[in-house]
Formats: sequence, structure tokens, C-alpha cells
Amino acid sequence: MIRINLLPARIEKRKENIKRQISIYLLSIIFVLLCCFYLNQMQTQKIKRLEAIKEEKKKELRKYQRINRKIRELQAKIREYQKKIDVIKKIAKYRLEPIKILDELVMAIPRDRLWFDSLSYNGKKIFINGGAKDNDTVALFMKRLKSMPHIKDVILRETKLVKLDKYKLNIREFSLECDINVPKEKK
Repeated sequence: MIRINLLPARIEKRKENIKRQISIYLLSIIFVLLCCFYLNQMQTQKIKRLEAIKEEKKKELRKYQRINRKIRELQAKIREYQKKIDVIKKIAKYRLEPIKILDELVMAIPRDRLWFDSLSYNGKKIFINGGAKDNDTVALFMKRLKSMPHIKDVILRETKLVKLDKYKLNIREFSLECDINVPKEKK
């Protein structure tokens, strides 16, 4: 009988099987490394793209910051001009008030019986120094002043008799203080 030794063929198959497994293992490692390299490259490209976008947005932000700074400066100028306009409107609104008050003072004077020596106005009060023929004339003048719409209160500070020997007259010098009725601003 012929005997065939199959042992070397089995060893060869086994070696071949081991070689195939090692090559599959190495190929799978190479495949995994290639996949990792590919993913790494993809992520690197994505990072570069995002950094480029970030730089572009920073440039755009700097441009808008300059624009915003100019807008804030313009808004400050607008507020400043608005304040000036408000002051001008207020001046225009109240420019006739002293004239009206002076007109009321003139209307309240008893003709040929009372005169002013001095008159001062500070926006809230009027100070009057003058002369009159008698105390009744001063009282009449004060009564007329109290009835005027722009005069709120009339206070007699001083009255004294002055003799004018040259003209053979006795006159009354007086000093008045009047509070002004300031119109209220409408909001």
C-alpha cells in the first residue's frame, strides 16, 4: 500500500491561512489608518474653512464697529442739537413774556399821579422803586397790579414821605416787590 504523507500539505495550507489572516489584518489596519487619515484631512479642511469664515466675520465686525461708533457720535450730536433746539423754542415761547408784563405794569399806573424811578426784573420777581402823589395812589397801583394775570403777588417793601420844598410838594416814595406768575411748560 502506498502511503501518502499529507502532513506537509496541511502545514502549507496552515501557513497559507496564516499568511492570509496576517495580510487581512494588515490590510484592515491600513484601511483603518487610511480612514483615519481621510477623516483627519476632512476635519482639517473644515477647520481651515471655519477659521477663514471667522476671520471674514471679524473683518466685517470691525467694519460694523466703526459704523456703530459713527452712529453713536451722530446720535450724541443729534441730542446736542435737540437740546439747542429746545432752548431756542423755549426762548421763542417766552420772549414776549417780559413785554406783556411791562405792558401790564404800564396799564396799572394811575396817570399823572405815579412814576417809576427804577424797575428791575429777574425772571421771577419785579422790583419797583418810584414816587406817587399820596398813599392812596400807591394802594390803587398795588390793587391794579394784583388784578393783572401775570402778577401773582404784590408786596409793599417801603413807603416814605419826601418833602420837596422847592416845589412846595409832599410826595410818597415807595418800593414794591411783585412775584411773577410764570406759565407752566406743557410736556
